[in-house]
Amino acid sequence: MSLIDPRGVRLALAALILTVSPISAGTILVSNFGLGNTYDTDIADSWAIGSSFYLGNAVGFTNPFSISYTLSQITVADNLFSPSADGGIFDLMNVGFWQSATNDLNAATPLESWSVSTTDFETPEIFTLNSVLQPVIDPSDFYFITQTINPEPNANNNAEWGWQWNNLNPVQTGYYSAFNGGSWFAGSGSSPVFSVSGDPVNTPEPGSFALLGGAVIGLALFKARSSRRKA
Repeated sequence: MSLIDPRGVRLALAALILTVSPISAGTILVSNFGLGNTYDTDIADSWAIGSSFYLGNAVGFTNPFSISYTLSQITVADNLFSPSADGGIFDLMNVGFWQSATNDLNAATPLESWSVSTTDFETPEIFTLNSVLQPVIDPSDFYFITQTINPEPNANNNAEWGWQWNNLNPVQTGYYSAFNGGSWFAGSGSSPVFSVSGDPVNTPEPGSFALLGGAVIGLALFKARSSRRKA
């Protein structure tokens, strides 16, 4: 009678677990960049962040797919229109990533944040923000990207950034603003450029489940036969 070698079963089982991979990687979940990451580079066509009003701006989006993804990166385009009086942390532009079950940015939960800087004034740049925490983006929830600054003690000394617009002229919805750190409210008349990419949550395909089940059954049969021989 031939027996199944348990070492082979365990190795096959380990290899199967290690080789199950996502369907794809770096999927663009949402983007309003043009072809080749083009956008409106006119600094007059940008959404003011900071200034004496301590403006904050945001965009909202949802996962258009039926499966969950982990965030891999966010891409935005901005320019530092004018620096702050004191420089340093007051010249930084802060980008936040938020989640809400009720499409309410004011009640949203922060998931990750980044700070960006530049030494080039009035020069639009693309900023690619790689995720370290890789929060999950579910199809059933709502997500937001915010841009704010660190306010100076004297508001007149605040830095002013500009979130560049896209060049596709989409419907003007899903944008938000806040003054002086107050509540977010729906905005219009702007089209800030951004994109969000993610990787599918690592779920084995049906064929992989079948292979995994076969390996487990084989190991169980070996153990049963070994027990009978010992008895």
